[in-house]
Amino acid sequence: MAQNQEKDTTTFSLTSFVPQGIKFGVDGFGLIRTGINPNLTTIEGKAEFDFKKYIGVFETGVYTNTIDSLPKYRYNISGSFFKIGIDANLLHKSEDKSVFTFGLRYGRARQTDKLQYRINDPVYGFTDNLSAVNSKIGGGWVEMVVGLQVEIFNNLYLGYSARYKLGLRFKQQEFVPFEMAGYGRTETVSQKNSTWGFNYYLLYSIQWEGK
Repeated sequence: MAQNQEKDTTTFSLTSFVPQGIKFGVDGFGLIRTGINPNLTTIEGKAEFDFKKYIGVFETGVYTNTIDSLPKYRYNISGSFFKIGIDANLLHKSEDKSVFTFGLRYGRARQTDKLQYRINDPVYGFTDNLSAVNSKIGGGWVEMVVGLQVEIFNNLYLGYSARYKLGLRFKQQEFVPFEMAGYGRTETVSQKNSTWGFNYYLLYSIQWEGK
């Protein structure tokens, strides 16, 4: 009897670390922004590993942008990023497969950005065009994430997430970057060192064990 109980306990502990399914998703909001802004490309995808009460998350994407304010300046950025973390599923007992989560992420980015700007000297009356480049600059930050997912068709989900991003750190090179791929504008770093982000996901679920 004791041996059977020990065997059952061991089985439970091992299967608790085996995901019941996986979801693959793409950020529709980023695709819409890419479609309407010819200077912007932002593509982000994610994979979620379903452990019922908890969900392991891996997110990755690419980001390029040109901020054109000529004749004063032009800013170009090209980079990629990833985020890893875990969510607590507060609706893991839900029969309609809805998901409401709260979780944490750690994000890393790597990018190259270039700033071109013009200086006008009122004393000597000359104009000088200058440029500076950050080559393969890296940065890291953390996020607190709240998300909701609803099944709209068989295994197809529509999801939304709101993110509070903070603690951005990077090693400055030629100048402070205007943006960090995956994080957003960095102009708040010197003020409150935090920003908000939003995503609208379309996800497909593959389940190999019933919830």
